Amino acid sequence: REQGTTTTSRSREVPTLPFAARALNLYCLLLLKIVKVEMFGAFCLAAESHQLMRTRPPTNTMTINQRTKRAPRYLLLLSCTLLGACGAPNQDRQPNGPTDEKEQYDLGMRCLKNKDYDQAFRWLQKAAMQGHDAAQFELGKCYKEGLGTRKDSIDAVYWYMKAAMQKHAGARHSLGLCYRSGDGVKQSYRIAAQYFTEAAKQGYAPAQCELGYCYYANGRGVKQGYQQAFFWYQKAAKQNHLEAQYN
Repeated sequence: REQGTTTTSRSREVPTLPFAARALNLYCLLLLKIVKVEMFGAFCLAAESHQLMRTRPPTNTMTINQRTKRAPRYLLLLSCTLLGACGAPNQDRQPNGPTDEKEQYDLGMRCLKNKDYDQAFRWLQKAAMQGHDAAQFELGKCYKEGLGTRKDSIDAVYWYMKAAMQKHAGARHSLGLCYRSGDGVKQSYRIAAQYFTEAAKQGYAPAQCELGYCYYANGRGVKQGYQQAFFWYQKAAKQNHLEAQYN
């Protein structure tokens, strides 16, 4: 039973060939068989003709050369058919896709919404490498949560920083969270508060709430001040941030 189980698991790990490779393989096998058949047929015809020539004149108007020359026509027709079948699916299954960073980002977000994380990561990465700040932020989230790729807090911080350098508020807020918890970077309440402040001044409600908490909770990274805490909590609450409204 153990051997059978091992064989089954190994057979499942064998990758399946793409459509084009399977079709090309089939083409080669059929081509080989046709060549063998035609060669055997030509040999039989030659032997039959030799025998007939010794007994009586041939009655068939098609000569041996004419009958054997039909083989290349069959091969050409089969080649065109199979190669056409191989090429068409590849064009449909593997489109080049958009090259514009905005279109790549939009496509990545649609894939993310449809939970196609592999394709989402692919297109967000393409847009991020072209400098799209929102794509860089979303790519950082993919690394943070392991969507379409491995979980990697260091890579997440890297892409958050790339987006934060372009003043992306969400990325600045996420960097603040990373520095506060020490996830992917060395823990620092002071740097966390700086990123929260930058994002809060841009009107980003989650960062305003976190900054309010920094001022309220024993001055984490900033000097404690209840008035400042109330100010930022109120800012976030006006944007319907539930946690800020509760605080």
